Amino acid sequence: MGIGLNLIAITLLPLLCASVTSIVDHTTKKRLVQTLGTNSQLFVGGLGVVVHEFSHLLTAILFNHKIIRVKFLDFSHNNTGTLGNVITSRTKNSLWQTLGNFFIGIAPFYLGSVVLWIGQMLTIGNTYNDQTMLEMLNHPLSGLESYVTDLAEQLKQSPAILIVIFTLMSLMIGSTVFDLSKKDLKVTISGFLYLVFIVLAGSLLLEVVNLNTYVNWLDWWIIKLTIYFMLNGIIAS
Repeated sequence: MGIGLNLIAITLLPLLCASVTSIVDHTTKKRLVQTLGTNSQLFVGGLGVVVHEFSHLLTAILFNHKIIRVKFLDFSHNNTGTLGNVITSRTKNSLWQTLGNFFIGIAPFYLGSVVLWIGQMLTIGNTYNDQTMLEMLNHPLSGLESYVTDLAEQLKQSPAILIVIFTLMSLMIGSTVFDLSKKDLKVTISGFLYLVFIVLAGSLLLEVVNLNTYVNWLDWWIIKLTIYFMLNGIIAS
């Protein structure tokens, strides 16, 4: 159970939740373009694009990638095909840098979620409920209903001005930040097997020294938080 839980918490669930949120966000972005034109991606969702690219930059630095070029907003996106980009390079035989590809690719899911969560706490208040996330794992539909109820209750108790700020923030960030490009997903996949190997090796070592049980609580916390991030991301998108 310990090894499987480690794999789910650190590799499989983040990839799944980031992909689901990306699909929803991509659909939202397409509707935004159809309604307000291609430039709306920057003028409405520009803040989300900046957070998206900054997350790539931050994780690339963390994993010691060489930064070649950074463009947080690309106003010539009609010609380049990108709203922004961070171009990096790595040493091919570096395990640390290759492992980093997984986190660099899905970094917008995490940083976007954290920024939205902070914004939420500063406006309508924290909607994270540990019991609701556990319910999501055991009974997804009733858990989802509880999550929506918690969010509605927070909105009901919040001043109108803070609801407006929260809504605008969600639109400006959520409409673009979670949309992973094909390149993002390709980068993530290139580091996936390396991460699986590291997690397996680490889990086996923890089993040998009988410490995996103590890591399980951390796995469950990561799982609950990842699901919460996905739900918040879908709502914001």
